[in-house]
Amino acid sequence: MKQSLKIIKVNHFYLIHDGSRNGHPGLVFWKDDIANLYLAIKFGTTKNQNNASLKHPISKNIMNSYVYKKPLLLKRKDIGKELLNDIQININDFKIIEQIKKISPSFSKSVNRKSKRLFNYLSKKKTV
Repeated sequence: MKQSLKIIKVNHFYLIHDGSRNGHPGLVFWKDDIANLYLAIKFGTTKNQNNASLKHPISKNIMNSYVYKKPLLLKRKDIGKELLNDIQININDFKIIEQIKKISPSFSKSVNRKSKRLFNYLSKKKTV
């Protein structure tokens, strides 16, 4: 069941609009609402060189799940308004997720140079 939300919650799944046709599910793990910056880990179902395989799928209706190797720095407009409650990470895959959180992020197209500088300043203070 999906809920319509206006406030992004940390450690919850949302649809990430990254330029792909339908978007990808993503786990928001850091936010600064005042700066309009959010860090998320993006998931997908297709294997390529930019992602790693998870041992267990994140949803019941898919066969294989993959996690992108870099977190993604986003703005609010890149994140869907609906909370994805039917997605969860298996406890055996948490180690991979924790390693990805430590990597420097890639940036969505809506993140400009000023936002990148602000993120670098805020990331020195952040607690993940």
